[in-house]
Amino acid sequence: MSVSVKLHVALPGLTREQATEELTSFVDKASETSRSQLQNLIEELMALQQTLENQGVRVREGITEFASLNQSALELTETITGRAPDGKELMPKRSWQRPRGKGPDEAFETLES
Repeated sequence: MSVSVKLHVALPGLTREQATEELTSFVDKASETSRSQLQNLIEELMALQQTLENQGVRVREGITEFASLNQSALELTETITGRAPDGKELMPKRSWQRPRGKGPDEAFETLES
């Protein structure tokens, strides 16, 4: 009863039934707007979720590619330095040579590094 009285006071000149209909119409419109806004928000969040999933896949692929390149670089470095991945030498150490004499056909002496 108090709701009807308040509606009648808030909407002067209307009967209780008219005031109730006005309020019902207002509540329906307000809730439709809220439902529409919520639906839009849900759609935006779903789109953001898809974007994040796509970026996650891209990042994982990038990490995998980086790891592969890193491993290749490590193997190449080990090959260049003459060491196997287990630390064993692949090639004996090379020694530096310098000419003993001044002529191109003269013997070389070996200097260990």
